[in-house]
Amino acid sequence: MEKHSLTDPAFWDQFWNSTQLPARIDLQTQWQFALAKVLRENLPHDSSLRLFEIGCAPGRWLLWFHQELRYQINGCDTSPKGVQLTRDNLRLNSVEGTVYEMDFMSKQAPLHAFDVVASFGVVEHFDDPLPFIERHIEFLKPGGLLVLEVPNMSGWLNLRLLNLACMQELVGKHNLNTMKQEFFKSIANKFDLEIQFLGYIGGFDPGMVVHNHDSGKHGRTPIMYPLYAMERLVSSLPFAKDILSRLNGQPLSNMLVGIFRVPHKGLID
Repeated sequence: MEKHSLTDPAFWDQFWNSTQLPARIDLQTQWQFALAKVLRENLPHDSSLRLFEIGCAPGRWLLWFHQELRYQINGCDTSPKGVQLTRDNLRLNSVEGTVYEMDFMSKQAPLHAFDVVASFGVVEHFDDPLPFIERHIEFLKPGGLLVLEVPNMSGWLNLRLLNLACMQELVGKHNLNTMKQEFFKSIANKFDLEIQFLGYIGGFDPGMVVHNHDSGKHGRTPIMYPLYAMERLVSSLPFAKDILSRLNGQPLSNMLVGIFRVPHKGLID
């Protein structure tokens, strides 16, 4: 898989290096609040369902799926650090789940075995994401649900802010073509999927830049000062988060989310 990927396990080991446990979904964080709301409103609540999350480190969404939707949870990650964090996070929260350290293009995890397959911020890290999306689908039972989320770095405002913050190297780790509704619609057409939900969500969120900015690596660029101030305002005033999260559209939304149902007649050969 790595020759097709814009990242590698060492990148993710470093990415997760500063993560503190326990790691849970924080509904005061704008993007997590927005994504949790969409998932809660568009996915079934059923303790009999099995979930598989691809790229599951550090396990905060696995915990959320179990605690909020009551799913039986499974996941995988290629990062040894990320896998250990996820297992430790589940243990600290007294939640059982299976976590694989693996390349999800391998057949180490059972295929055609899960009711819901999800990935958050995964498919945009590949030059050609279609084979990897197809593997997502192969994990699903007939009639199962596929959940894909990508950050909207291609939005005009977000991309401009990331460039002004000298974060071009980070942007280069992402395939911006995956961050368009037309791409998600093409997935549905190619794999005969029924769209259950498709849309830009999260509103304008300064956290996209603030939470990924490293002043030692990217420098203290002038654009960061108003973004830091706005992020503090959003964190301290709940109504500010609510207002910003409603400002949606391709130019400025934080993320793009698609929820698809695979055919009941069976999966793609």
